[in-house]
Amino acid sequence: VMGYGPINGIYADQGVQAQFLQMYLACVVLTALPTAAELRHRKMTFAELQKTSTVARLVLDRSGDIIMQLEIDGTIRFVSTSVRAIAGYEPEDLIGQRPHEKIHADDIEQVIRVHRQALANPDDTLIVEYRARRADGEWAWYEVHTRATVDEDGASTGVINISHDITSRKQTEKQLVQEAQTDPLTSL
Repeated sequence: VMGYGPINGIYADQGVQAQFLQMYLACVVLTALPTAAELRHRKMTFAELQKTSTVARLVLDRSGDIIMQLEIDGTIRFVSTSVRAIAGYEPEDLIGQRPHEKIHADDIEQVIRVHRQALANPDDTLIVEYRARRADGEWAWYEVHTRATVDEDGASTGVINISHDITSRKQTEKQLVQEAQTDPLTSL
């Protein structure tokens, strides 16, 4: 403007200097437009992610089932708050723990086998029934649907378990078996 700056470093008439300024401004605009478009796209993606996350949290918090995310080694990474009402545990007390000590000794091998099968076959959903100890010390039956989580390469990174309390169903089954095997007249 006052004889200083990069344009005055060009030893040419004012017409060439004006063309250089126009070219410079065009380059700046052409560089800024894709950056602005990318930032706008990221902002929209982030807003969508927040909406989806809010819906997912609401579903997890209001589910009548226990939803757990486990690492490959079985360490609990996430537990839905429904574990409080169903099993009596605080979710934060279970995070970082392995559920093995809460599962009945007769059922632990089957649970581990299903966990490993889910990791080996990430496209399959496996179902297992087992007993686990509630916070009050009582044993409860659970039906658990297990499926592996995968990374962008398709490799297993852990599993998601959805557990449903089936204790009353198991008690009814036991009673029906007992009634079916007992003579109503002689009680033998």
